[in-house]
Parts: sequence; C-alpha cells; structure tokens
Amino acid sequence: MSFPDQFVCYRGSMVVRYAGLVDLASVRRLEAFAQEVARTIDRPLPILTVVEAGVALPDAGARAGLAGLWRVFAPHICALSYALMGTGFTAAARRAVVTGLQMLVRPPFPVHVDHELSSAARWLAQQSPPDTVDAGELVGFVEELRSRAPA
Repeated sequence: MSFPDQFVCYRGSMVVRYAGLVDLASVRRLEAFAQEVARTIDRPLPILTVVEAGVALPDAGARAGLAGLWRVFAPHICALSYALMGTGFTAAARRAVVTGLQMLVRPPFPVHVDHELSSAARWLAQQSPPDTVDAGELVGFVEELRSRAPA
C-alpha cells in the first residue's frame, strides 16, 4: 500500500513530507512513527516538515490531531521548520493554518514557517545542535525522497 506521506530519520534529524491529503489517518501514521523514534533517541531532534504544493488544507480533525501530537512529542523536538511549498491563495492559507496551529499549541521549541525548502532547511540548521543538520544535505535528501515518491 502506498501513502501520500513520508516520515524518515536522516542524520540526526527527522523529515516529514506530505505529497497528498493530510487527514486523520496520516496523522495516526505520523504518531506511530514518532512514538517509535521517541523510544530510540537520546536527545531532541530537529524536524523539517515539507508540504508539497497543491496539498489541500487539513480538515478540523487532522488539525486537532496534529496539535495534540506536537504537544505530546514536544520534549523530543529541539526545532521545527516547515517548508510549505507553492504560491497563491491556497499556499498562503496553508501557511496561515500552520502558523495558527503553532500559536494554539505554543511549543517550547522554535518554529519557522517558510515557502522555500532551502530557506527552511537553512533555518533548521541554524537552530540545531552543532554538526547535526547540514542544510544542503537535507535539501538533497528531500529531493531524493521526492524522486522516490513524487507528489
């Protein structure tokens, strides 16, 4: 079975990529992945979340699930950077929803919302512990993920 999302640990960071609908089932898959990662890490991780252009806004149930998920896993996160791809009204609305969720959750770690992958990765590298995130390598890894499971 193929899912429109990818959750991967990469060189001391986590990459969350959505290329399709972000629904409650997707949130549950992320929750299961995050639980497994939380059991195996010894320090909080920097997280890059990439939402590809054209992905619809999550419904109310998915938004509530994501907010709850970040509250529960906050101790395992050192920084969170979103690359919300796309231009136009829908992309701006998606960025507004994510920003609103972060205001609601009030995470104890820094959060950045961007519309470009490279700048989101650079910000995450600046917020991460030394020698954990290389922005160029992270962008290259996301490009590789895209080639394996295109939007």
